[in-house]
Amino acid sequence: HRVGAGAGGLARRDPGRLVMGGRVQRELRRAAVGVRPSGQIILTATGADQTWVVPADVWEIEVDAWGAGGAARAGRGGHGAYLRCRIAVTPGETLIVRIGLGGQLGLTVGFGPSAWPGGGRGYAGMLGGGATPSVGGGGYTALLRGSTALVVVGGGGAGQGQGACHGGDAGAPDGGAGDRGSYSAGTPGGGGTPTAGGSAYGTATPGGYLDGGDGGTVYAPNPANGGFATGGGGGGLYGGGGGACEPDGQEVPGGGGSSGAPGAIAGSVVMVAGGDAGPPMTSHPAWQPGVAAGGVVTTVPAPGGPGLMHIRWGDLP
Repeated sequence: HRVGAGAGGLARRDPGRLVMGGRVQRELRRAAVGVRPSGQIILTATGADQTWVVPADVWEIEVDAWGAGGAARAGRGGHGAYLRCRIAVTPGETLIVRIGLGGQLGLTVGFGPSAWPGGGRGYAGMLGGGATPSVGGGGYTALLRGSTALVVVGGGGAGQGQGACHGGDAGAPDGGAGDRGSYSAGTPGGGGTPTAGGSAYGTATPGGYLDGGDGGTVYAPNPANGGFATGGGGGGLYGGGGGACEPDGQEVPGGGGSSGAPGAIAGSVVMVAGGDAGPPMTSHPAWQPGVAAGGVVTTVPAPGGPGLMHIRWGDLP
């Protein structure tokens, strides 16, 4: 005869045989094969390399990352990009994490500071007046295995110009060129692509692998006139170019960096660029206020917002 048992529990059919319910069977299978751990971590900008050790029994992770925004002296800085992908990993391995700092302001004549890592420097030709401070591009955000980049998310270019100008937004994958707004002179920095740095003109420098280009150093129509300022390009897989006053400009923005995931599992990559509506993927639960935002000028110049990385493992959909 049969003696009933609770749902999913044990049922006795005869004195010598036990029949296991479904829940018990699942629990025993999990115990036999081992339950893989699940978890997540949010990593923020520190200005230096960080390390993350893959937990035991984790063979795949999902990464959400934002590049940093560019600084702005006028209009807005370019926004950092967003990238999501999956990466195959080995339990116990150590990965290197780089989280970009926002584009920096320079308060002296000459080049301003570079936003770590890879943000191009802005240049100011004089103290006081309209040309100070200089404004730089935002740093890139990356995940690396040793020296090999698995994920790189571009930073925005620096904003310079007049009217509705802005630095180039970082790419998904291609970065955008700087936009001078209503100011028609000068040569903005070009956006980086997955295979080449953004273009630059005259004394400005083009973007390179991981690095944004620096702004130009000469006001071509009158080299003796220091009343000019140029923006740096954002870092990225390949960085954006720096803005140049040549041949006839005074206030010129930098280009945005490109994004890519050379180490991603095929088919897992999603990229989103920012725009006039704001930085990308602000609805993501890990996003924090200011992340990836280009600096916005109200009455004073503004630095860019930092990048961010969210790593998740375990019960991935």
